[in-house]
Amino acid sequence: MMKSRKTKTPAGTAATLVELTGSLDANFAEEFREKLAELDPAAGGRYAFGFEGVRYICSRVLGSILGFSKELRAAGGHVVLYAVPEKIRTVMEVVTFHAFFRICEDEAEALSVLAGEIPEEEPLPPSRAHRLLVAGAVIAALAAVAGALALVLVRYLDGLF
Repeated sequence: MMKSRKTKTPAGTAATLVELTGSLDANFAEEFREKLAELDPAAGGRYAFGFEGVRYICSRVLGSILGFSKELRAAGGHVVLYAVPEKIRTVMEVVTFHAFFRICEDEAEALSVLAGEIPEEEPLPPSRAHRLLVAGAVIAALAAVAGALALVLVRYLDGLF
């Protein structure tokens, strides 16, 4: 689920914290996309997405964050992520999602990055980042297929003996 609140960075500039919690599955994805659109990324601004209470995240939700970020950056805005649980961070790394965002340890670090107090790492060039994202998605899909095939094979072999 999602809550957003306005705050200020240490430098006094306006920022929005978007706090995510729970299981962010495909059933939540459309509602999430609509809520992101209400934040008006075309207006620019500084956003920090917090993942502290997230137990699961589907690719559609990740895609919505990526689309929001792309539109926001085109308007001169910035996005960082913070408090990403290890399990969710691993998913982000597998699909190379982390190549697009600075991932901060906590809210304070995220706000400092948005204020410019901690230099934001340069993301990969869009074409290279996109290729990595596609490669990561293909690898994840192949791993899922291999897992399913292994399960079918085990059940088949179990039926033979």
